[in-house]
Order: sequence, then structure tokens, then C-alpha cells
Amino acid sequence: MRQFVLLLALGFRSSFARLRSCSVIIIGVGTVTIVLCFFGAMTAGLESAFEASGRADRAVILRQGSDTEITSRLPRKFEDTLRAAPAIGKSEPDGPAISAELLRILNLKDERGVTLTFQIRGIGQGATLVRPEFQIVAGRSFRPGTQEIVVGKTLLDTNRLFRVGSKISIKRTDWIITGVFTSGGSLHESQLLTDVDALLSLYGSDQVSSFTVRLRTPEAIAELRSFVADVPGSRVDIINEESYYQRQTGEASALLRAMAQVVGIFMVIAALFASMTAVNTSLQARWTEVDTLRALGYANTHMIAAISIETLAFAIVGAIIGGVVAILFFSGISVMTLTGSELESQTAFQLTVTGKTLLSSALWAVIVGVLGGLIPAVGVVRVSVVDALKQA
Repeated sequence: MRQFVLLLALGFRSSFARLRSCSVIIIGVGTVTIVLCFFGAMTAGLESAFEASGRADRAVILRQGSDTEITSRLPRKFEDTLRAAPAIGKSEPDGPAISAELLRILNLKDERGVTLTFQIRGIGQGATLVRPEFQIVAGRSFRPGTQEIVVGKTLLDTNRLFRVGSKISIKRTDWIITGVFTSGGSLHESQLLTDVDALLSLYGSDQVSSFTVRLRTPEAIAELRSFVADVPGSRVDIINEESYYQRQTGEASALLRAMAQVVGIFMVIAALFASMTAVNTSLQARWTEVDTLRALGYANTHMIAAISIETLAFAIVGAIIGGVVAILFFSGISVMTLTGSELESQTAFQLTVTGKTLLSSALWAVIVGVLGGLIPAVGVVRVSVVDALKQA
């Protein structure tokens, strides 16, 4: 143990003379940590936005067999049937908490002329009863029956197209943006909202995409299904809103996870080879010192352990620096990306650097540190002391 401590002390003491090789390990591992944290923050942020969109006491009603709102079509007048359902929560004097909703995809050009896709959602007058988290934070809400729109705050933060007072063209008609809303960090903050009947009129349709209702209790969804099943001709699926968005989460985050794995593997391999090269360069500079110590009787296992821990220490420093950079520059930043659901429309959300992301990145740093020092160290001690001193 005494030999090991002395070897470790000698290694760290001479590290100041080997700043270039040490900095290669720190920078390499730090870069890997930043990249892994970025993809982890994107995945966590997207999942958080999906989770914030669903509540246990809400239900989404789609056409039977439809997976998403985009592919669903239901008669607008079906709301009259739902109003009689005792399972739906009510508020006096506003009545049942029901929102008829129409979701459509918009193709708009940004200031560079690039076509981007966005979601516009028409909502019924009961939307605030269904989703009390909707809050206007700038300007005012749209007026029913008018060509007015409110924009989600996260979408506003990521795109210059949408400003209060500006106009956008939908089907050759001008719609004015009157306000900005928040919804507790949910996916709706990456959408445009307007009156459902105004949007139906624009598209010349009497069919909405879905109905979202607030239930008396989460358990009341079974009662609602039973009520609707007794209505002649009703062909609908009633899905708990939490379950609906959990399903969407899996589809949307799968691509991000795959990208993170592919990029992460390449980055880790690159960092590992960079660390091994740096350690080899360092050992060549210390060749005489290392082999003299071996000739004096220092054990090979102690040599290997000391070099590996020294490399690991620099890798941990790189991981800490990378983690701090990720937290400072990524946390809370709004970004916009394509999601696999809803016809690959633009989805805006906030990056979230979680403890799980930091820990997984640190684990990869430990692997790079251990292998980056272990493999070169084993190669050095495999050469006999006599041959090594002759080479020196």
C-alpha cells in the first residue's frame, strides 16, 4: 500500500509538467459529458412536457380506432350528448367541463423563407374549465368567433414569427395574435390556440378532432364509457389523458434516445482513444522514471493501479466541468424540434438537465478514465524492465 501511495503522489506531482496530456483527458471527457447531457436534457424536457399535458381526471375522446387527434374526426354536435353525462365535472354557472377541439397542421415560412410546421388548436368555450392551468400572461385571449389567436410562451421563445399584434396567414386569411399563454410547461405551449368554431368555419367543416373533458373523479372514466356506449351510433374511444400522452411520449422520445445512444457511443470511443493516446504520451515522457521504479521493486499491480486512478481523477474533473457547463447553458433553455407524433410538427419545450442525466454521464466518464489509464499501463508493465531500460 505504501508503494501505491508513493506512486500516486509522484504521478500527481509530475502532472503539472504534463499539462498537455492531462488537458486532453479533461477536455475529451468534458466534451462527452456536455454532449450526453444535451441529449439527455432534450429527452427529459420533451418527456416532462408530455407528462405536464396529461391529468388523471381528464379524458380524451377520439374516433374509434384513431391513435392521435390529427387522424380523428367527430361530429361537432356530439358535445350535446356529452353534456348529459353525469361523469363529467360541472361548474356553475358555466356548465359541464367539455372542450370540443380541432387540431390542424400549419405550414408557415420563417424570416429565412424556410417552411416550418406548427400546430393550431381550436378549443371550445369550456377549455378553461377543462384545463385550469391555461393562463394568459401577455396581451389578451382571443374572442369567440373571431380570427384571433393566442400563442404558447415556449413557442414564442423559440420562434420570431409569433409576436403579440402580428398577423399570420392561414388559408389566405389574416389572423391576428392577441396574447401569450402558459399551461404549466405542457405541450400546448408549443401550439397556437383559437376558437374552435372560427377554425371549423375556416376549414368549412362540422367535424372536430376530439373532445377533452374533466371528470368528476379519475375513476369516473368507466362511468363515462358506459354512458357513451349506450348512445346509439357512438363509435368513440375514451382514453385517460395521462395514458394518451404517455403513449405519445414513447413515440416522440424514441428518436431522441436512439440519436443519443449513437452519438454517445461515438463520443465515448473518441474520448477513450484520446485518453489512451494522452496516457501513452505521458508514459513515454516518464519511461525512465517508471522503469527505474519497477527495477527498484515497485509492483506492477501498484503501477497499473496508480496510473489508472490518476487518469480516472482527470476524467472526473472533466466530467464535473462538463456537468457544470451543461447545467449553466442548457437548463431552462427553450428549444424546438420535430416530434414523431402528429405528423412531425414542430414541438417547443424546455431543456431539463436531471440528476439521472448527470449520473449517467459521470458513469461514462469513469469508464473512460479507468480504461484510458488501464490499457496503456498494462502495455507498459508487460515490457520487461531490462528491455524497457535498454529502450530508454
